[in-house]
Amino acid sequence: MGQHHSDRPPEAAALTSPAWCGVQGSDLVLHLRVRPRSSPEGISGVREGRLLVRVSAAPVDGKANERLMRILSRELSVPLASLILTRGVSSRDKDVLIRGAAARVAELSARFA
Repeated sequence: MGQHHSDRPPEAAALTSPAWCGVQGSDLVLHLRVRPRSSPEGISGVREGRLLVRVSAAPVDGKANERLMRILSRELSVPLASLILTRGVSSRDKDVLIRGAAARVAELSARFA
């Protein structure tokens, strides 16, 4: 009795991802809230459990989604081709999969905490 010991190794606690991202196999999924017609462009912290991304483009004809992908590519230093919009094509709340980026969970968690 007394102290509670976790059954997880210490490394597992470090790999726990925040609410705004998740791991699917070797891929990383980001849960985003996009603010179109906003500046300055970029990632601006966490809002309501999602990573907030400011995008200057208007949400017309997919322009904001295109700009979002370019901002993520630049901010996260990943190739544009590795980003896939998996949910929220016409919504402010979006999920974006980054192929092969699961190993970066700890880095991104620290950067955007």
